[in-house]
Amino acid sequence: MSKLELDLDALARQFEPDVWRRGLADARAGAVVSCVEAEGMRGWYTAKVGDPRPRTVEFQLARAAVHGQCTCEQRYDCRHLAAALHTLADEDLAREVAARKAMLDWLETAEAESPPAVPRILPRLPVP
Repeated sequence: MSKLELDLDALARQFEPDVWRRGLADARAGAVVSCVEAEGMRGWYTAKVGDPRPRTVEFQLARAAVHGQCTCEQRYDCRHLAAALHTLADEDLAREVAARKAMLDWLETAEAESPPAVPRILPRLPVP
């Protein structure tokens, strides 16, 4: 993630106050799985937010304005978009997300390259 100077006060005005607070709580709780700038499209981002069902958020970001949509029921100006914005604005959160994404990518590659596990059949133990 690139270092951005965002006007969080201006961005916050685009959201209901409770949605903005919930987005911050989600970001601090580690709900942002990934948040990356689209290759070759400066200012356009894609984020995966939420657990256990990650939502995809695609948005265009300027210093003080954001436009985009989410796969959640609210679609626009939702907590998932707010969480992505908080993550982009906070360098510590951004580093955590980048590390988490790298780990998940590594695990996915390792699982794809490993042979299938042989099921173990355990003997039935008598029930007293």
